[in-house]
Amino acid sequence: MALVLGIDIGGTNIAGGIVDTTEGILEATTIPSYGALGKEAVLSNLSRIVDRLLDRAPGQIVAIGIGTAGEVDPDAGVITSATGNIPHWTGTKLKEYVQERYHRPTYLDNDGNAAALAELYYGAGRGFNNFVYLCLGTGVGGAVVVDGQLLRGTRNYAAALGHTTIDFSGTPCNCGSIGCLEMYVSGTAIGRSARAANIAEDAKGLFREAEQGNDRAKALVDKVGFYLGCGLANFANQFDPEAMIIGGGVSHAGALLLEPSRATMEARVLQGLKGQIQVLPAKFGSESGLLGGAVVALSGLRSSTCQ
Repeated sequence: MALVLGIDIGGTNIAGGIVDTTEGILEATTIPSYGALGKEAVLSNLSRIVDRLLDRAPGQIVAIGIGTAGEVDPDAGVITSATGNIPHWTGTKLKEYVQERYHRPTYLDNDGNAAALAELYYGAGRGFNNFVYLCLGTGVGGAVVVDGQLLRGTRNYAAALGHTTIDFSGTPCNCGSIGCLEMYVSGTAIGRSARAANIAEDAKGLFREAEQGNDRAKALVDKVGFYLGCGLANFANQFDPEAMIIGGGVSHAGALLLEPSRATMEARVLQGLKGQIQVLPAKFGSESGLLGGAVVALSGLRSSTCQ
């Protein structure tokens, strides 16, 4: 038995868990990250959750793995770029911060990559060599698996799927561009649309209203599904995957959101891709991130042992 901590840092929450390599998640907890307050607030809450988990661990924690919002240099353990969801997050030496504080090997990756690894090895991605993972949370993260390996790109910026443009004259995005997918299908964006329409205060409330038969809520969910489907069609035409796996808190809407998304994707993909690509919910839902953190830790330990 080996125990690691898996941590998932988002703009709204930080999730963490004690993960046993043979038994899975032994304990999990989530606290607010208060990302809108900036770097120092996030680091303070990260320390709170790590302290809590170390106190409750039934044995020695051998490593800490973190998936975080923002683009990451995994080798240096630094956030190389981040949007305004966490102000001043860019440049944070996160690996150094955690490793010096807790004196344990610490490994870091982008949250989308980490969650995709969890789904690849243990979840909805098992059995697929090529898939796209999309995480719908405070923002929109993603990852692309090609031939069983993460697509990272030259500078580890590959698969910033939430920042693909789907509306040329659309809503300004925190990244500095306009009309990004994140501005239409993230939990933040859905909540903003629900409030503007006087239907609900947040995404959960909107989905609840739609499930209870509110026609206006259902129409708004269908519109979100349309935008998501447009994004999925773009990714399908780019990467020719076997599956699209949808995770993050918004994915809890289930078929209510996935069905209109699937229909839009099917209408817009290349002819040879029609009927060929599965659209699936992530097996671990919002726990994909912390499990992904654990996978990042275990992969890092294996790599350091082989060197």
